[in-house]
Amino acid sequence: MKKIEELTIKEAKEELELVRERYLELSKELGKELGKELREELNRKETNHGWCIVVLDKGFMYIGELITDGEYLTINQPKNIRSFTSGKGLLWHAKNGSEDMILDAFDGILKAPYTELKHFILTDKDLWK
Repeated sequence: MKKIEELTIKEAKEELELVRERYLELSKELGKELGKELREELNRKETNHGWCIVVLDKGFMYIGELITDGEYLTINQPKNIRSFTSGKGLLWHAKNGSEDMILDAFDGILKAPYTELKHFILTDKDLWK
């Protein structure tokens, strides 16, 4: 069996089709509950992304330790980015910190539905003290 990196596009598509067929066979054999249980298990898996700039729906932006589990997102030690006037963008701030930013700290956690997460940018916690 070839490694994924060694497959041609045609071979990769053929492999994918075989996997789809096998999945359908297993789903029929074991019932639809298997797929549901696997999705629920994946959704429950908690991932700690570390210190991030987090952008939520409606443009709300925070800095803190981001944890996701597929259903909710949690931001520990959140600081709301009320505004930034550096003109350098969030990627620059992720590398350089809070220059020309107004941050509102909150001593606790922020929790929101996972569907509200638009994107996040990894950063270094030490830049945001």
